[in-house]
Amino acid sequence: MQRWKESDDFCSLINHYTPLQRLKNYPFINASDIWLVSYRADEPVNKIMYDEVFASKADSSIEAQHKELGLHINDGILDSSTIIEKIILNETQTNELTNIIYNISYSKTAPIHMIIGSKCIPAYRNAIIVFDKQKKIFDYMEICFECEQSYSKSEKFTLGTYCTQKYIILKNFFKKSGVNYGTNKKSQD
Repeated sequence: MQRWKESDDFCSLINHYTPLQRLKNYPFINASDIWLVSYRADEPVNKIMYDEVFASKADSSIEAQHKELGLHINDGILDSSTIIEKIILNETQTNELTNIIYNISYSKTAPIHMIIGSKCIPAYRNAIIVFDKQKKIFDYMEICFECEQSYSKSEKFTLGTYCTQKYIILKNFFKKSGVNYGTNKKSQD
């Protein structure tokens, strides 16, 4: 059994779904392309964030400045102005991603009383974007690796069963695929 040696070792390769079985799940069954992207964070807007993010651009409107941050998808079309890195997954990478989502789960040694909670307020910097055969985005998942939280457009697109290192494993997959911004604390400065 494959195991990931990080702080507490609660994630393991538990399920053994084949690539074909994994691709029959939503959203992959409808996917023609899958992208991993990084983008400038859409920070929570409050007084502190306003001062840090927006005040330095006095001649622009707040709305225009806010548009320079975050992931922007309108009617299935990606506004790439905020995108820093983009990787279109090949078949091997797609298999690796679906393996992380569907086959990695709690090991038998995981404590039942494990508490799942947020480490911070998420500032999403990374996303998995799924395109249909017409090359339109039909679903996406934004990810904050720092907080270990995700948000999907449909809520049907999930990371599978949560286990302690799932976000670490996924972050390493992003790095290995070539997406560094948002996966490394230094790259977020």
